Amino acid sequence: MLCLVRPAATLWPSLLALALALGCADDSALDDASDTQTSAGSDELGETGEALGCERPVELPDGAVDPVPWQLAGEVALADDGSTATLAIEIPADQRYLAIRTSPVDGDEADNAQLCHDLLEAHLIAADRSLIPDEDAPLTDTDQRRFAGPGAGVFAFSNTLEPLLPPGAEDTLELRLQMRNCIAGTEASRAFFPDMATQLRVEVASEPQWSEAPKPDAPARLAARMLVAEDSGWGLSADDPAMAEAWAVAVERFAAANIELSLEAEGTTGAVGTLSYDATMLALRELHGEALACLRGAEDDERFVPVVAVPCVYLETPGSSSQLFGHNPHVPGVFDETTNPSLVVLAAGACLDDGSPEPVKTPTAHGLILAHEIGHYLGLHHSDVSLGEHLATGPEATLMRSDISMASDPSSAYFSTPQAEVMLRHPDLREPL
Repeated sequence: MLCLVRPAATLWPSLLALALALGCADDSALDDASDTQTSAGSDELGETGEALGCERPVELPDGAVDPVPWQLAGEVALADDGSTATLAIEIPADQRYLAIRTSPVDGDEADNAQLCHDLLEAHLIAADRSLIPDEDAPLTDTDQRRFAGPGAGVFAFSNTLEPLLPPGAEDTLELRLQMRNCIAGTEASRAFFPDMATQLRVEVASEPQWSEAPKPDAPARLAARMLVAEDSGWGLSADDPAMAEAWAVAVERFAAANIELSLEAEGTTGAVGTLSYDATMLALRELHGEALACLRGAEDDERFVPVVAVPCVYLETPGSSSQLFGHNPHVPGVFDETTNPSLVVLAAGACLDDGSPEPVKTPTAHGLILAHEIGHYLGLHHSDVSLGEHLATGPEATLMRSDISMASDPSSAYFSTPQAEVMLRHPDLREPL
Protein backbone atom coordinates (compact mmCIF):
# COMPACT_ATOMS: atom_id res chain seq x y z
CA MET A 1 0.00 0.00 0.00
CA LEU A 2 1.02 3.58 -0.58
CA CYS A 3 2.17 5.45 2.51
CA LEU A 4 1.83 9.21 2.20
CA VAL A 5 4.38 11.41 3.94
CA ARG A 6 4.05 15.06 4.96
CA PRO A 7 6.53 17.35 3.15
CA ALA A 8 9.00 18.59 5.75
CA ALA A 9 9.01 22.17 4.51
CA THR A 10 5.33 22.95 4.67
CA LEU A 11 2.97 23.75 7.52
CA TRP A 12 -0.08 22.48 5.65
CA PRO A 13 -0.33 18.71 6.22
CA SER A 14 -0.77 16.17 3.48
CA LEU A 15 -3.94 14.15 3.72
CA LEU A 16 -2.25 11.41 5.70
CA ALA A 17 -0.57 13.88 7.98
CA LEU A 18 -3.92 15.59 8.41
CA ALA A 19 -5.29 12.30 9.70
CA LEU A 20 -2.15 11.85 11.79
CA ALA A 21 -2.09 8.20 10.87
CA LEU A 22 0.44 5.88 12.38
CA GLY A 23 1.56 4.62 9.04
CA CYS A 24 0.39 2.28 6.33
CA ALA A 25 0.11 -1.44 6.79
CA ASP A 26 2.67 -3.33 4.76
CA ASP A 27 1.77 -6.55 2.94
CA SER A 28 2.82 -8.66 5.92
CA ALA A 29 0.75 -6.73 8.43
CA LEU A 30 -2.39 -8.74 7.68
CA ASP A 31 -0.50 -11.99 8.27
CA ASP A 32 0.85 -11.06 11.77
CA ALA A 33 -1.00 -12.47 13.61
CA SER A 34 -16.05 2.37 43.19
CA ASP A 35 -18.99 4.62 43.15
CA THR A 36 -20.33 5.00 39.68
CA GLN A 37 -22.99 6.60 37.56
CA THR A 38 -24.45 5.13 34.39
CA SER A 39 -24.48 6.91 31.05
CA ALA A 40 -27.98 7.51 29.80
CA GLY A 41 -26.92 7.29 26.19
CA SER A 42 -30.22 8.66 24.91
CA ASP A 43 -29.93 12.43 24.56
CA GLU A 44 -27.07 12.76 22.07
CA LEU A 45 -28.00 12.89 18.39
CA GLY A 46 -26.07 11.41 15.50
CA GLU A 47 -25.41 13.04 12.15
CA THR A 48 -28.84 12.00 10.85
CA GLY A 49 -30.63 13.14 14.01
CA GLU A 50 -31.45 9.73 15.51
CA ALA A 51 -30.74 9.08 19.18
CA LEU A 52 -27.57 7.12 19.77
CA GLY A 53 -27.06 4.76 22.67
CA CYS A 54 -24.60 2.23 23.99
CA GLU A 55 -24.55 -1.50 23.42
CA ARG A 56 -24.99 -1.61 27.18
CA PRO A 57 -24.86 1.10 29.86
CA VAL A 58 -21.37 2.28 30.78
CA GLU A 59 -20.54 2.75 34.45
CA LEU A 60 -18.87 6.13 34.80
CA PRO A 61 -16.85 7.49 37.72
CA ASP A 62 -18.87 9.51 40.18
CA GLY A 63 -16.08 11.70 41.54
CA ALA A 64 -16.31 15.42 40.92
CA VAL A 65 -13.71 16.75 38.48
CA ASP A 66 -13.50 20.44 37.70
CA PRO A 67 -14.36 21.04 34.04
CA VAL A 68 -11.99 22.79 31.68
CA PRO A 69 -12.75 26.51 32.25
CA TRP A 70 -13.75 27.43 28.71
CA GLN A 71 -14.95 31.02 28.30
CA LEU A 72 -16.19 32.93 25.31
CA ALA A 73 -13.45 35.21 23.98
CA GLY A 74 -15.67 36.61 21.24
CA GLU A 75 -17.22 36.06 17.84
CA VAL A 76 -15.38 37.18 14.73
CA ALA A 77 -16.61 37.85 11.22
CA LEU A 78 -15.55 35.47 8.46
CA ALA A 79 -14.69 37.23 5.21
CA ASP A 80 -15.36 35.89 1.74
CA ASP A 81 -11.75 34.67 1.48
CA GLY A 82 -12.17 32.50 4.58
CA SER A 83 -10.13 34.72 6.91
CA THR A 84 -11.37 36.36 10.09
CA ALA A 85 -10.98 39.72 11.70
CA THR A 86 -8.47 40.10 14.55
CA LEU A 87 -9.43 39.03 18.07
CA ALA A 88 -7.48 39.98 21.22
CA ILE A 89 -7.10 37.47 24.07
CA GLU A 90 -5.68 38.47 27.46
CA ILE A 91 -3.16 35.96 28.90
CA PRO A 92 -2.71 36.03 32.69
CA ALA A 93 0.69 35.37 34.24
CA ASP A 94 1.97 31.91 35.18
CA GLN A 95 -0.56 29.76 33.34
CA ARG A 96 0.04 26.07 32.71
CA TYR A 97 -1.50 26.31 29.25
CA LEU A 98 -3.47 28.53 26.90
CA ALA A 99 -6.09 26.63 24.93
CA ILE A 100 -8.25 27.99 22.12
CA ARG A 101 -11.14 26.32 20.32
CA THR A 102 -13.11 27.68 17.39
CA SER A 103 -16.44 26.68 15.88
CA PRO A 104 -18.92 28.08 13.33
CA VAL A 105 -21.78 30.19 14.65
CA ASP A 106 -23.97 29.90 11.56
CA GLY A 107 -23.84 28.68 7.97
CA ASP A 108 -24.66 25.42 6.27
CA GLU A 109 -23.58 22.32 8.21
CA ALA A 110 -22.45 20.51 5.06
CA ASP A 111 -20.22 23.39 3.95
CA ASN A 112 -18.81 23.95 7.44
CA ALA A 113 -17.96 20.26 7.82
CA GLN A 114 -15.64 20.43 4.80
CA LEU A 115 -13.61 23.32 6.22
CA CYS A 116 -10.51 23.01 8.40
CA HIS A 117 -9.74 25.73 10.97
CA ASP A 118 -6.18 27.08 10.85
CA LEU A 119 -4.33 29.94 12.52
CA LEU A 120 -3.43 32.73 10.12
CA GLU A 121 -1.77 35.11 12.59
CA ALA A 122 -0.88 34.88 16.30
CA HIS A 123 1.05 37.79 17.78
CA LEU A 124 2.01 38.60 21.38
CA ILE A 125 1.65 42.36 21.84
CA ALA A 126 3.89 43.09 24.84
CA ALA A 127 6.60 40.68 23.72
CA ASP A 128 6.21 41.89 20.11
CA ARG A 129 6.61 38.33 18.91
CA SER A 130 4.77 36.24 16.36
CA LEU A 131 4.00 32.72 17.55
CA ILE A 132 3.77 31.23 14.07
CA PRO A 133 5.89 31.88 10.98
CA ASP A 134 4.75 33.62 7.85
CA GLU A 135 3.21 31.29 5.31
CA ASP A 136 6.38 30.85 3.23
CA ALA A 137 8.90 31.08 6.08
CA PRO A 138 10.70 27.99 7.41
CA LEU A 139 9.51 26.47 10.68
CA THR A 140 11.94 26.97 13.58
CA ASP A 141 12.20 25.23 16.95
CA THR A 142 10.65 28.23 18.73
CA ASP A 143 7.61 28.52 16.45
CA GLN A 144 4.35 27.27 17.93
CA ARG A 145 2.85 24.35 16.03
CA ARG A 146 -0.76 24.30 14.91
CA PHE A 147 -2.97 21.76 13.17
CA ALA A 148 -5.85 22.63 10.85
CA GLY A 149 -8.68 20.48 12.20
CA PRO A 150 -11.88 19.53 10.37
CA GLY A 151 -15.10 21.32 11.32
CA ALA A 152 -13.58 23.14 14.30
CA GLY A 153 -10.25 24.37 15.58
CA VAL A 154 -8.23 23.39 18.65
CA PHE A 155 -4.92 25.01 19.59
CA ALA A 156 -2.92 24.65 22.82
CA PHE A 157 0.20 26.58 23.79
CA SER A 158 3.01 26.26 24.50
CA ASN A 159 3.90 23.28 22.33
CA THR A 160 7.61 24.06 22.08
CA LEU A 161 10.48 23.59 24.53
CA GLU A 162 9.81 26.98 26.15
CA PRO A 163 6.72 28.20 28.02
CA LEU A 164 4.49 30.68 26.23
CA LEU A 165 5.45 33.57 28.55
CA PRO A 166 8.31 34.13 31.03
CA PRO A 167 7.45 33.66 34.73
CA GLY A 168 5.33 36.54 36.05
CA ALA A 169 4.67 38.01 32.59
CA GLU A 170 1.24 38.90 31.22
CA ASP A 171 0.45 39.59 27.58
CA THR A 172 -2.24 39.96 24.95
CA LEU A 173 -2.51 37.56 22.05
CA GLU A 174 -3.93 38.92 18.79
CA LEU A 175 -5.02 36.20 16.42
CA ARG A 176 -6.71 35.68 13.09
CA LEU A 177 -8.03 32.44 11.67
CA GLN A 178 -8.20 31.01 8.19
CA MET A 179 -10.69 28.47 6.88
CA ARG A 180 -9.16 25.93 4.51
CA ASN A 181 -10.56 23.33 2.16
CA CYS A 182 -9.79 20.15 4.13
CA ILE A 183 -9.20 18.11 0.97
CA ALA A 184 -7.08 20.54 -1.04
CA GLY A 185 -5.48 22.49 1.81
CA THR A 186 -6.21 25.74 0.00
CA GLU A 187 -7.91 28.82 1.39
CA ALA A 188 -11.66 28.31 1.53
CA SER A 189 -13.56 31.07 -0.22
CA ARG A 190 -17.26 31.77 -0.37
CA ALA A 191 -17.03 31.30 -4.13
CA PHE A 192 -16.59 27.56 -3.56
CA PHE A 193 -18.42 27.29 -0.21
CA PRO A 194 -21.22 29.86 -0.62
CA ASP A 195 -23.04 28.81 2.55
CA MET A 196 -20.08 28.58 4.91
CA ALA A 197 -20.30 30.41 8.22
CA THR A 198 -20.22 34.20 8.43
CA GLN A 199 -19.17 34.18 12.11
CA LEU A 200 -16.80 32.04 14.17
CA ARG A 201 -17.03 31.53 17.91
CA VAL A 202 -13.70 31.64 19.73
CA GLU A 203 -13.38 30.20 23.23
CA VAL A 204 -10.34 30.26 25.47
CA ALA A 205 -9.22 28.37 28.57
CA SER A 206 -6.22 28.62 30.88
CA GLU A 207 -5.35 27.53 34.40
CA PRO A 208 -2.59 28.48 36.83
CA GLN A 209 0.64 26.56 36.88
CA TRP A 210 0.67 23.67 39.35
CA SER A 211 2.38 24.22 42.68
CA GLU A 212 4.57 21.14 42.21
CA ALA A 213 5.97 19.61 39.04
CA PRO A 214 4.98 15.98 38.41
CA LYS A 215 7.50 13.34 39.49
CA PRO A 216 7.56 9.54 39.64
CA ASP A 217 6.02 9.31 43.12
CA ALA A 218 3.52 12.12 42.41
CA PRO A 219 2.65 11.99 38.70
CA ALA A 220 0.14 14.10 36.81
CA ARG A 221 -3.13 12.28 36.23
CA LEU A 222 -4.81 11.50 32.92
CA ALA A 223 -8.13 9.66 32.60
CA ALA A 224 -9.32 7.70 29.58
CA ARG A 225 -12.65 6.07 28.74
CA MET A 226 -13.18 3.51 26.01
CA LEU A 227 -15.85 2.04 23.76
CA VAL A 228 -15.13 -1.29 22.06
CA ALA A 229 -16.98 -2.09 18.84
CA GLU A 230 -18.37 -5.63 18.90
CA ASP A 231 -16.78 -6.41 15.50
CA SER A 232 -13.31 -5.12 16.44
CA GLY A 233 -12.01 -8.50 17.56
CA TRP A 234 -11.36 -7.08 21.04
CA GLY A 235 -13.31 -7.25 24.28
CA LEU A 236 -13.24 -5.06 27.34
CA SER A 237 -9.92 -4.95 29.15
CA ALA A 238 -11.55 -6.68 32.15
CA ASP A 239 -12.39 -9.68 29.94
CA ASP A 240 -9.81 -9.65 27.13
CA PRO A 241 -6.17 -10.32 28.09
CA ALA A 242 -4.94 -8.87 24.79
CA MET A 243 -6.74 -5.55 25.35
CA ALA A 244 -5.58 -5.49 28.98
CA GLU A 245 -1.99 -6.01 27.87
CA ALA A 246 -2.25 -3.25 25.27
CA TRP A 247 -3.46 -0.83 27.94
CA ALA A 248 -0.67 -1.94 30.29
CA VAL A 249 1.90 -1.07 27.62
CA ALA A 250 0.36 2.38 27.14
CA VAL A 251 0.14 2.98 30.90
CA GLU A 252 3.82 2.11 31.30
CA ARG A 253 4.86 4.56 28.55
CA PHE A 254 2.97 7.40 30.22
CA ALA A 255 4.30 6.46 33.65
CA ALA A 256 7.81 6.96 32.28
CA ALA A 257 6.70 10.52 31.39
CA ASN A 258 5.42 11.15 34.96
CA ILE A 259 1.79 10.81 33.85
CA GLU A 260 -0.53 8.31 35.52
CA LEU A 261 -2.85 7.08 32.76
CA SER A 262 -5.96 5.28 34.00
CA LEU A 263 -8.78 3.62 32.09
CA GLU A 264 -11.64 4.75 34.33
CA ALA A 265 -14.60 3.48 32.28
CA GLU A 266 -15.24 1.18 29.35
CA GLY A 267 -18.18 -0.25 27.49
CA THR A 268 -19.18 -1.86 24.22
CA THR A 269 -20.99 -0.60 21.18
CA GLY A 270 -22.42 -2.26 18.10
CA ALA A 271 -20.60 -3.23 14.94
CA VAL A 272 -19.11 -0.31 13.02
CA GLY A 273 -17.59 -2.15 10.07
CA THR A 274 -14.78 -0.65 8.03
CA LEU A 275 -14.36 3.08 8.51
CA SER A 276 -13.30 4.76 5.29
CA TYR A 277 -12.98 8.53 5.01
CA ASP A 278 -11.09 11.43 3.53
CA ALA A 279 -9.60 14.49 5.22
CA THR A 280 -13.01 15.88 6.20
CA MET A 281 -13.40 12.90 8.59
CA LEU A 282 -17.18 12.87 7.99
CA ALA A 283 -17.43 9.12 8.57
CA LEU A 284 -16.21 9.61 12.15
CA ARG A 285 -18.92 12.07 13.16
CA GLU A 286 -21.53 9.49 14.15
CA LEU A 287 -18.88 7.55 16.07
CA HIS A 288 -18.01 10.75 17.94
CA GLY A 289 -21.68 11.31 18.73
CA GLU A 290 -22.05 7.81 20.10
CA ALA A 291 -18.96 8.26 22.26
CA LEU A 292 -20.50 11.48 23.61
CA ALA A 293 -23.69 9.62 24.51
CA CYS A 294 -21.93 6.68 26.13
CA LEU A 295 -18.88 8.12 27.86
CA ARG A 296 -20.08 11.40 29.40
CA GLY A 297 -22.13 11.79 32.54
CA ALA A 298 -22.89 15.48 31.94
CA GLU A 299 -22.31 18.13 29.30
CA ASP A 300 -19.18 19.44 31.05
CA ASP A 301 -17.85 15.94 31.82
CA GLU A 302 -15.06 16.21 29.28
CA ARG A 303 -11.75 15.97 31.13
CA PHE A 304 -10.72 12.59 29.75
CA VAL A 305 -9.40 11.03 26.55
CA PRO A 306 -12.12 9.19 24.58
CA VAL A 307 -10.94 5.99 22.87
CA VAL A 308 -12.95 3.85 20.46
CA ALA A 309 -11.65 0.44 19.34
CA VAL A 310 -12.76 -0.51 15.83
CA PRO A 311 -11.91 -3.26 13.33
CA CYS A 312 -10.57 -1.42 10.30
CA VAL A 313 -9.73 2.12 9.15
CA TYR A 314 -8.83 3.41 5.68
CA LEU A 315 -7.89 6.92 4.67
CA GLU A 316 -8.98 7.65 1.11
CA THR A 317 -7.02 9.97 -1.13
CA PRO A 318 -7.40 10.53 -4.87
CA GLY A 319 -6.20 7.31 -6.47
CA SER A 320 -5.13 5.51 -3.31
CA SER A 321 -6.29 4.04 -0.02
CA SER A 322 -4.12 3.70 3.09
CA GLN A 323 -4.85 1.34 5.98
CA LEU A 324 -4.33 2.88 9.41
CA PHE A 325 -3.91 1.27 12.83
CA GLY A 326 -4.68 4.43 14.77
CA HIS A 327 -6.09 7.84 14.15
CA ASN A 328 -6.72 11.21 15.77
CA PRO A 329 -8.67 13.88 13.83
CA HIS A 330 -7.52 16.88 15.94
CA VAL A 331 -4.09 17.65 17.39
CA PRO A 332 -4.60 18.42 20.18
CA GLY A 333 -8.03 16.97 20.85
CA VAL A 334 -10.91 18.09 23.06
CA PHE A 335 -14.14 16.17 23.61
CA ASP A 336 -17.36 18.14 23.13
CA GLU A 337 -20.31 18.52 20.76
CA THR A 338 -18.84 21.11 18.41
CA THR A 339 -15.31 19.76 17.98
CA ASN A 340 -16.51 16.80 15.98
CA PRO A 341 -14.85 14.47 15.33
CA SER A 342 -12.24 14.50 18.09
CA LEU A 343 -11.37 11.17 19.65
CA VAL A 344 -8.72 8.44 19.60
CA VAL A 345 -9.49 5.61 17.19
CA LEU A 346 -7.61 2.34 17.76
CA ALA A 347 -7.90 -0.04 14.81
CA ALA A 348 -7.33 -3.78 15.06
CA GLY A 349 -6.40 -4.00 11.38
CA ALA A 350 -9.07 -6.66 10.90
CA CYS A 351 -9.87 -5.64 7.36
CA LEU A 352 -10.41 -9.05 5.76
CA ASP A 353 -14.03 -10.08 5.38
CA ASP A 354 -13.52 -13.64 6.64
CA GLY A 355 -16.16 -13.56 9.37
CA SER A 356 -13.71 -13.76 12.27
CA PRO A 357 -12.19 -10.35 13.08
CA GLU A 358 -8.98 -10.53 15.06
CA PRO A 359 -6.32 -7.92 15.87
CA VAL A 360 -3.46 -8.45 13.46
CA LYS A 361 -0.65 -7.16 15.67
CA THR A 362 0.65 -8.19 19.07
CA PRO A 363 -0.83 -6.61 22.20
CA THR A 364 2.48 -4.79 22.71
CA ALA A 365 2.32 -3.28 19.22
CA HIS A 366 -1.29 -2.19 19.68
CA GLY A 367 -0.35 -0.74 23.08
CA LEU A 368 2.38 1.37 21.50
CA ILE A 369 -0.10 2.56 18.87
CA LEU A 370 -2.59 3.45 21.62
CA ALA A 371 0.05 5.47 23.52
CA HIS A 372 1.09 7.15 20.26
CA GLU A 373 -2.47 8.22 19.45
CA ILE A 374 -3.11 9.52 22.96
CA GLY A 375 0.12 11.50 22.48
CA HIS A 376 -1.48 13.10 19.41
CA TYR A 377 -4.61 13.89 21.43
CA LEU A 378 -2.40 15.66 23.97
CA GLY A 379 -0.77 17.80 21.29
CA LEU A 380 2.21 15.85 19.93
CA HIS A 381 3.01 15.63 16.22
CA HIS A 382 5.07 12.96 14.50
CA SER A 383 8.67 13.23 15.66
CA ASP A 384 10.14 12.41 12.24
CA VAL A 385 8.58 15.43 10.47
CA SER A 386 9.12 19.16 10.87
CA LEU A 387 6.06 19.71 13.07
CA GLY A 388 7.38 17.34 15.73
CA GLU A 389 11.12 16.87 15.34
CA HIS A 390 11.89 19.81 17.67
CA LEU A 391 10.76 17.64 20.61
CA ALA A 392 12.45 14.39 19.60
CA THR A 393 15.53 14.17 21.81
CA GLY A 394 17.26 11.02 23.02
CA PRO A 395 17.68 7.59 21.40
CA GLU A 396 14.52 6.15 23.00
CA ALA A 397 12.21 8.96 21.83
CA THR A 398 10.68 6.91 19.01
CA LEU A 399 7.10 6.49 20.24
CA MET A 400 5.82 9.43 18.16
CA ARG A 401 7.45 8.34 14.90
CA SER A 402 5.02 8.02 12.00
CA ASP A 403 6.08 4.40 11.46
CA ILE A 404 5.44 3.25 15.05
CA SER A 405 2.94 0.66 13.82
CA MET A 406 5.89 -1.17 12.26
CA ALA A 407 8.36 -0.68 15.13
CA SER A 408 10.95 -3.45 15.22
CA ASP A 409 12.14 -2.72 18.76
CA PRO A 410 9.23 -1.87 21.08
CA SER A 411 11.60 -1.59 24.06
CA SER A 412 13.02 1.65 22.65
CA ALA A 413 9.67 3.39 22.06
CA TYR A 414 9.11 6.07 24.71
CA PHE A 415 8.22 9.75 24.93
CA SER A 416 11.07 12.23 25.15
CA THR A 417 11.31 14.65 28.09
CA PRO A 418 10.28 17.63 25.89
CA GLN A 419 7.32 15.64 24.56
CA ALA A 420 6.25 14.93 28.13
CA GLU A 421 6.45 18.65 28.94
CA VAL A 422 4.13 19.50 26.05
CA MET A 423 1.62 16.80 27.04
CA LEU A 424 1.54 18.22 30.57
CA ARG A 425 0.23 21.48 29.08
CA HIS A 426 -2.97 19.87 27.79
CA PRO A 427 -6.17 20.92 29.61
CA ASP A 428 -7.16 17.32 30.37
CA LEU A 429 -4.15 16.70 32.62
CA ARG A 430 -4.98 16.78 36.34
CA GLU A 431 -2.69 18.03 39.05
CA PRO A 432 -0.59 15.48 40.99
CA LEU A 433 -2.04 14.39 44.32
